[in-house]
Amino acid sequence: MKKTIIAALFFISIFLSFFLNMKRISVPYFGGIYKDISIDLTLKNDMAPEVLFNTSKINKILKIDKGHYLISPVYNFKINKITLNNPENVEKIILYNGNEMSFFQPQNEIITDNSRDIISYFTVFFLSLFYNPYFYILSYIFLVFYLSRYGFNFSTKIMPAVIFLLAFILRISSLNGIPFWDDEVYSIVVTDKFSPVVSLFNDPGNPPLYFILFKIWRMFFANELFFRFLSVILGLLFCFVFFIYLKKNVSDKCATAGLFLVSINIILIYFSQEIRCYMLLMLLSVLCSVFLFDFKKKNRIFYFISTLAMLYTHYYGAFLFLYNFIFGIFYLSKKRIKSFLAVNFISFLFYIPLIIYKIQGLTSDFNSWLKPPLRGDFELVFKTLAGSGTVFILFIIGTALLYCFLRKRKNKIFLKYNIFAIVFVFFASIIFSYVVKPIFLYRYFYIVYPMYLSVVCLFIVQDFKTKYNFIISFLILFVFGLNSRLNKQNLFCNHNLYFEYIKHDIDISKNNIIYASDTVKGYKKFENILNNKNTKIIYLPVNKGIEDINPLEENNPPFAAYILNLYLKDEAINKADKIELFKTHLGIFLKGEYN
Repeated sequence: MKKTIIAALFFISIFLSFFLNMKRISVPYFGGIYKDISIDLTLKNDMAPEVLFNTSKINKILKIDKGHYLISPVYNFKINKITLNNPENVEKIILYNGNEMSFFQPQNEIITDNSRDIISYFTVFFLSLFYNPYFYILSYIFLVFYLSRYGFNFSTKIMPAVIFLLAFILRISSLNGIPFWDDEVYSIVVTDKFSPVVSLFNDPGNPPLYFILFKIWRMFFANELFFRFLSVILGLLFCFVFFIYLKKNVSDKCATAGLFLVSINIILIYFSQEIRCYMLLMLLSVLCSVFLFDFKKKNRIFYFISTLAMLYTHYYGAFLFLYNFIFGIFYLSKKRIKSFLAVNFISFLFYIPLIIYKIQGLTSDFNSWLKPPLRGDFELVFKTLAGSGTVFILFIIGTALLYCFLRKRKNKIFLKYNIFAIVFVFFASIIFSYVVKPIFLYRYFYIVYPMYLSVVCLFIVQDFKTKYNFIISFLILFVFGLNSRLNKQNLFCNHNLYFEYIKHDIDISKNNIIYASDTVKGYKKFENILNNKNTKIIYLPVNKGIEDINPLEENNPPFAAYILNLYLKDEAINKADKIELFKTHLGIFLKGEYN
């Protein structure tokens, strides 16, 4: 009876905490249950409009310049109706709902439905249990008490299937809720049916495998709504392979814990929704590790295929390939060394054509903005993997202690492989950047992110010889497993630059400080704000390099102006041939906006 009561109190406290804190909940990348709602009105004259969201009159209206107004945020589940008192005076209406952008023709009543689907609600609610745990302190107290008294047994057969379903739900949630960003648009352009096949190979900064896969995908799924679904499939395959990796080399318990960790990991969810190669790269890096540790006769061909695929997906694959080669020489038995050397030699032979073809990248202007790495770049890598430099140092110290706790030689070898993979790729990229060409960039280190998570999983399932072992495991999950960061604008749902003004209730006549997106620096319509002598501007970083870019037209959406202007400058895209193509593929939110 007590067991049932405690369990009931646990679930009741969860839902009570959720509803009491609903407006304050905010999960990285997905935002909150409530979303920032705002309207950008471009008027034909300077007459201020009266606007109603549903039936609520909006009183806060910020005038940006003559004929251009912004309505301050409204927090709501959905907008069913927008009412304007003088639609004939309105030239253009843009509705911002979180990260979503919608365009409407001016009329007295605009009927719309920007509600979140039930999957998105579930996603934010479930992930808030881990990314906003301070709202659920009471729930965790009940959980700790329950586990300390009664423990928890789970089926190693049923639980993985349930977690895998959870991973799928989280990865399809809000799949097209965020507009394509510039690198995604590049992937779309070079794989378009009008683009020549050779364009898949002409990017000096990226090997062609992902582009080839994406082009094939688009042959069967031409609709933009399905573009990101390829990454969803790659993300789910990663979860499955990561589970196998831990199951074969550690234990069923560790594999189940690892599957849960990667299923709720925001970074992995993000890359499972991005039209770029990083999810494929992480999948292949784990596949190579799986077949390296199980280098039997039947697996040699799979090791060769996964290694070659990794080499043709990203240049950092060469660093991991070299590390696997060195590790294999010391790890594998003598009877397998000859075949291992042969497979690696053949892999390298197949890699040579790409090296020769891509040698131009060493002398081209691609990534010329990258400089030899300094201290700040190193710290950014630590933040990418562990969330902060401090946590990464704790991770290293904890790893040394974990090595002492491990009893099985097999587990110690597994630990050493994953740790030294991170170390080797880190120093190899530094040496290459100083000796050959700078290629040191934080997001490239996601190739070893699975290795980092593998060590975290070893921590989670380690028996620390205490009845509060599960509490330690929970702390490790929160500190090391869920604290990684992706230092780019899309992950943490930075809103459109208009929001950077209105969400801080900016009034130029009363406020001396403005928190602004750094994307505003090139836009004429904000000059009256930016040049105000009595105003101090604190720029929030959103896009790198935006300072030098001017929009093609003043009334273009800022994101569109940035993307179009950026890629018209790109030598990889022929200006004359690609303008119409580019207009088509700027994303769902831009349809119909270019004249």
